[in-house]
Amino acid sequence: SIYRPKERIITPNNDGINDYANFDGLAGKSTEIKIFDVTGRRIRRIKSEPYRWDGRDDDGRKVENGVYIYQFKVDGELISGVVAVAK
Repeated sequence: SIYRPKERIITPNNDGINDYANFDGLAGKSTEIKIFDVTGRRIRRIKSEPYRWDGRDDDGRKVENGVYIYQFKVDGELISGVVAVAK
């Protein structure tokens, strides 16, 4: 899907390399991306452009290393996938 981020692993350490998961295909779309940990707990909501995740939770704290699940609806389709965070 063009809506999925091309980054499968992010390293949010502000070195300018793989700091974000970019959902570039969503430009101009109205959606809400939800990020969950592997237990199913929602840790982040991204409600507006730029649609990208920086490895932080809703309180601005960096998340732990691990696999995170994203989910959003666009054009009536439910899209989900995973992004790994490695610090």
